[in-house]
Amino acid sequence: LIPTYTDIIMALPGESYDSFASGVATLVERGQHTRMHFYNCSLLPNAEMSQPAYRAEFGIQTVRQAMTDLHGPIEPPPGEVTEYLEIAVATSAMPADEWVRTKVYAWAMDLLLYDRLLYLPLVVLHAHRGIGVRAQIEALAQASGDRFPVVASVFSGLAAHARAIQAG
Repeated sequence: LIPTYTDIIMALPGESYDSFASGVATLVERGQHTRMHFYNCSLLPNAEMSQPAYRAEFGIQTVRQAMTDLHGPIEPPPGEVTEYLEIAVATSAMPADEWVRTKVYAWAMDLLLYDRLLYLPLVVLHAHRGIGVRAQIEALAQASGDRFPVVASVFSGLAAHARAIQAG
């Protein structure tokens, strides 16, 4: 057995929440249990996706996001130049509210499945009860704050952070 991982880019032109969530769940249900890496869609200078006509065709909305080194400090040391990426935070196929939902779904997959917080229940419920991984993640995301305050608070916090990203 050779462990593999899958790279997934969020908010590519034409991708909706539904196609993203279904695609990720299909990969999991077909055996991708090692890792998925979720990336924001970055628009690079001089790339076709960055051109005004392309942006208009796909309704691409972007914000600038500071690049941070995964293993470095959050705040750059004095004198160091901060670099920025322009990331897609909405498209005509994935409006702003659906982008937030997609980001939360990706973070939930990372935390619950790939960081192994609920790995066994998610996989066992799918394998032995036929409950899809997507349905399980979405049920947790819609947990009642009255009945499950901790779960609802976690998902609410993820959504707030995603909205903060959208705001730049």
